[in-house]
This record gives sequence, structure tokens and C-alpha cells, in this order.
Amino acid sequence: MSNMLQDYFQHRLVSLGYPEDFTVEYSLGYCQGDGVAFYGRIDDDSAEKLMKRLLSPNRIEGSAVERVRNLMAYKHIDNLLLVIREYTSVALEIARNSHGNRYSHYNSMDLNDESESIVDVFADDEDDELEKITGIAGLNRAMLAEWGELWVRFYQALKEDIVDTSKTLEQEGYKLLEAMAYEEVVVWAFTTENYIVRLSEMPSRDFDMDGWDEDTKLATLTSMLDGEERVVGLKAEVLDRETETVLGEDSLYGIVYATDDKSYGGYRSELVRYAVKDAKGFINRLATKAA
Repeated sequence: MSNMLQDYFQHRLVSLGYPEDFTVEYSLGYCQGDGVAFYGRIDDDSAEKLMKRLLSPNRIEGSAVERVRNLMAYKHIDNLLLVIREYTSVALEIARNSHGNRYSHYNSMDLNDESESIVDVFADDEDDELEKITGIAGLNRAMLAEWGELWVRFYQALKEDIVDTSKTLEQEGYKLLEAMAYEEVVVWAFTTENYIVRLSEMPSRDFDMDGWDEDTKLATLTSMLDGEERVVGLKAEVLDRETETVLGEDSLYGIVYATDDKSYGGYRSELVRYAVKDAKGFINRLATKAA
């Protein structure tokens, strides 16, 4: 189960533009201080992905004024990043703060920025030299100042996104856990004159998706988040009606099934059949010993 959550959190972070090699830590026990945290350095490529997402004029979040500001700034991003790659580098890091020594949540991360200012990179160059040096038409010190403001806006947006992303991953992590059986509960039963046959949901032991195709894994996790699928263990038992002694049983763990499927993908009848077979064998053995 932990592998499943780890894989999911990593996938979600990458889909948002964060690096693949981030360290992800989480605690989801419905306790105060629980949550999801992620740590690591943000390289040039990841900075580009994050900047283009967070400063996109098409973002739904934010006011109309912010969208207009993004529209004006967005056209500068490629040139800004081109100059950063050529003459300096991104030096952003999501680092563990003092809260991170005990907890994993949105408040245990600090965003540190040691990137060199674009203005400082070209501090000794005149306006008429900047275009020749960089090959960027019309580049001057006023534009560099705009780029500096653009970077500040990105930094602030990233700080907010780290918190928002942590909260979102926490919510989604709980949804995935809730899509898994967490205690034993009888979900189906019938009785005869002498026997009770029942089926129980069980916590699915150490469920993970190692070896799964990536597309199938993602589709399953999405269905679990949407409440369309669950993961359970199933145990079928045949009991003596008078003493409730278990006479036969069969079980299977890590079953993924549609939430509205009372047959559990056909596993209910299969497990009951084998449990009945196991009970008959047990009863026959007892009869043979008694003869």
C-alpha cells in the first residue's frame, strides 16, 4: 500500500512540473500534523514547466487582473529561461524546515532561492551591448528589470503552489486509502440447517502495483479517486451453525473491483466454491476418523 501511495504522489508531482527525483514523505493517519511533504532541488527544466503552468494566462485560478498580468508576462518566459540556461542557472530548493523533523505536511517545507538575479548577471553591461551579447532583439536593462519582477512573481506563485499541492496530495491520499478495505466486515452470508456460509471484506495486505503497466496503474488510481473502484481482500468461510467453528475457508487479497459490483468481479462465487469444497473435505476427514 505504501508503494502505491508513493508512486501516486511521485506521478502527480511530475505531472505538475516538479522533478522526478523529489523525496516524498507522508503520514496519513487522520492525526494532527499528518499530510504530504516533498523535498528537493528544482532544476532549469522543472523551473520552466512550473513557470509556464503557474504563470499561464489560461489558469482558472486568480482574478482577471492576474490573468492579464500573466498574459503580458508569459511572452517573456522563453527568453528569460534561455538567458538563465546560458549565463546562470536556477537555484531553487524545497527544503525541510524545523517542522519537517517531526511532521510531513504543507507547513514543513520552505522554498529557498539562491538564483542569481538576471539584473546582476549583466550589471556591467550597457543597454546597447545586451542585444549583441544574448542575441535577443530589443533586450535592454528595462526589460531585465521586468524579468526580475517576473521571477519574483514566479517565486511567490511557487510558494503558494507548494502549499496547495501538499494539501491536494493529502486529500487524494486519504481518498485512495478510503478506497481500500481497512477492517474485517461481513458483506454477504446465507445459512442452511447446519451451516453458515459468509464472505468478509478484509484489509488488503501490502497492496502495491509493482509490475503494473503505467497506463493501467494510472487508470486504476483515477477510478479509485473517483469512487468507481475499490481494493479489498476477500475471505469466504463455511461455519458450523451451532458452534460457529470454521470448517473451510479460502481467501484472496489485492482485488480491484467496481464499487457497484456485488459479485466482486466474480471472486465471491469462486471463493465460496473453494471454501465449500474445503469444508466438505474437512467433514469427510472427520467422518473417516470416526468410522
